[in-house]
Amino acid sequence: MDKLSHGRLIAGIGAGHVKEEFDVLSGPSSFERRGGATDEAISALAKCLGEEAAAHQYLRWQFSGMHIGPRAVQRPRPALWIGGSSARALRRAAAYGSSLDILRSLVPEQREVANLLDDIQIRAKVRGVTVADFSVLTPVEGPAPFDTYSYSMAVIGRYHQVGSFLTDVASLRRIMVSSDLKLAAANITQARVLGDTTAMIEARFTIRTYVKAKADSTITEEPDAP
Repeated sequence: MDKLSHGRLIAGIGAGHVKEEFDVLSGPSSFERRGGATDEAISALAKCLGEEAAAHQYLRWQFSGMHIGPRAVQRPRPALWIGGSSARALRRAAAYGSSLDILRSLVPEQREVANLLDDIQIRAKVRGVTVADFSVLTPVEGPAPFDTYSYSMAVIGRYHQVGSFLTDVASLRRIMVSSDLKLAAANITQARVLGDTTAMIEARFTIRTYVKAKADSTITEEPDAP
């Protein structure tokens, strides 16, 4: 997944909180032992993702010379985000660098937004789609410590061209999220100008990005939510 997403994979991990699920899947008393099992699983996963020939020797798993391919793009490994509200969950988060710093590295600075939008326009040309509409929506504060910038966009092209273009947008190194996608046959006049009145579609969607708020530098990290 990290290779397919060009280094954007984030692994979300939690110990779980529904006792009945543990009773059914792992048997009685497994719920009480989930903390230790989670700690070991995270340790083993981190080694496998970050090491060329991973080794792990502990209670539940023992292996050496473990090779996983294709290798992740991120180094030393993809980000591990630890969910939870207990003291043990906070210790896990601290141990594996699961903090807002990782997310901050994926969202653009305000000065980067214009270049990202230019990059999207260039990718549209490369994929052979025509930008039919582009408008800037009102920025919204949050989710803290970021602001949400949104843009309404419409492109015209063949189905595979539009799909490739949207994939390009999703694979940008900074977070750019396409949503509210609506597909329809292209306007006949526009399609005629483009030289194809039978296979052209119009895709309308919203692009959102989360930009570092001006006050971000004064915000300290809070404990993980449950």
